[in-house]
Parts: sequence; structure tokens; C-alpha cells
Amino acid sequence: MSPPSPEWESFARTLVADLAGEFGGNVEESRFTERLLNFEIVPPNPRATGIGVLVSPGEVVVFAGEGSRFELPALPGGSTEVDAVARAIAKGRLSELLQGRRIQGTLVLEDGRVLQSDVWGAQQRPVKKRTLQYEPFGLSEP
Repeated sequence: MSPPSPEWESFARTLVADLAGEFGGNVEESRFTERLLNFEIVPPNPRATGIGVLVSPGEVVVFAGEGSRFELPALPGGSTEVDAVARAIAKGRLSELLQGRRIQGTLVLEDGRVLQSDVWGAQQRPVKKRTLQYEPFGLSEP
């Protein structure tokens, strides 16, 4: 088996850096394995949610909030979708319903599409049910 092309890595770094730069976030990068990179985009607004981007040669998974996750096509082909998801999160378009160990995320993209995330088995929360709405990256007031 031949090693993965470095194209997906450089493409991921550029995409994440461009998004973070546009929205004023900081990027933290870590390598989990030879074929798995993780990026965290930390927002300047403490009431916004950070964006995690887990990248491999075969797919991209974007994480945000308490546990919403969106599985997307690999880079570079999936760059339009990754960009659309990250932009929507950075603009405060993610809401989550937390119910015990279940997290249901709803993300409204700029083109009007709605993506759903339904994660089971998350950490049990003391509150039975609550809804979270995150602010955009750009708001910096406390």
C-alpha cells in the first residue's frame, strides 16, 4: 500500500487557516496518526463554539458544540461542503438539543439547506433537556 498523498494535508491546512483568518479564530493542529490530522478553530467570542475538523485521506468530520458532528467527503473534492459547514458554524447557525445522553444538532447553511446531527452515548448531563444556540465568532463582548 502506497503512502497517502500529501495533497489532502496541505489542502486541509490551507482551508482551515483561511476560514480561521476570515472569522478571527486561532488554529491548533495535532496529528493523531500518519493518516489523521485534527484542527481546532478557537473563536475569539467565548460564547461561540469552536470548530473541530478531523481530516483523513478518506473523509472529513466537522465537530462543534457539545457533540454535533457532520461527516463530509474527503479533500480536496469535499472542500465546498467543508467550507459551507464551517462557515455556518462560525456564523452562529448551529443549535443543539441536549436530552440526557443524546445530542441533536441542527445546522442551517447559507444556501438554506439544513444538516442534522444525532449523536447518542454522549456524557450524561445533569439537566434533562436544554437547547443551546451559539453566537457567531465575530462577537467579542462578554
